[in-house]
Amino acid sequence: MGFWKQGQVEVASSWFRRALALQPEHSDARYMLAIVGELPLPDRTPPEWVRRLFDEYAPRFEQHLLEKLNYQGPQAVRQGILAAAGGASPWFERALDLGCGTGLAGSQVRSCVG
Repeated sequence: MGFWKQGQVEVASSWFRRALALQPEHSDARYMLAIVGELPLPDRTPPEWVRRLFDEYAPRFEQHLLEKLNYQGPQAVRQGILAAAGGASPWFERALDLGCGTGLAGSQVRSCVG
């Protein structure tokens, strides 16, 4: 995957082909070769691929959202609540943050919730 991540697709593909020669059912190699068009794409992304991707991304997900992607969703939720309250202090007995697991939206509305 190192060559792939560095943008060296041809070199990565040669290693994926080699992996398949050694292990014909190697799911990562098969999927990566499908992505570059050397094999047919499966009907869906292999679950183990998705699981590993999210497991690798999880430790830096929140930082990436905030620092690189300039994620403003939680602030927009708060602004929407304040706008709907029309200048009054909104107050809710309960709130549930059903976002993506960071708790960022919850931290934005905490002051409006008992």
